[in-house]
Amino acid sequence: MAEQGFSEKQIAKPRELILADRTGGQAVEPPIDLVTSGPEAPGITNRDTSVVVRELFAHANHSVLVIGYAVYQGQQVFEALATRMEQFPSLQVQFFLNVPRPDADTTPSAILCPGSSNDSKTSSGL
Repeated sequence: MAEQGFSEKQIAKPRELILADRTGGQAVEPPIDLVTSGPEAPGITNRDTSVVVRELFAHANHSVLVIGYAVYQGQQVFEALATRMEQFPSLQVQFFLNVPRPDADTTPSAILCPGSSNDSKTSSGL
């Protein structure tokens, strides 16, 4: 991930969240649903990404962690998450996404991603 421009802090955060979730533990259900999806490859059948994430978003109760390199049809994909956030204001949502930019671009993150923050507080909007 470092080769793709992610900082050490950005690389470490998802690991920390997974570790915290697992050590907090849930007795009955698995603590995390790790879902990978994408184009089909020989010998591997994947579900359509947008269908999978919309289904997960629609059933989230406590937290959602979205990590991705590219987002296609974001408004359509994240609509279920926005609805769920309205239904459950305490739902904690974090995004770790690549925001493409030209080499040597020094545009502040706040301008590229208005409303984003570098802390781990819950956001009430998308």
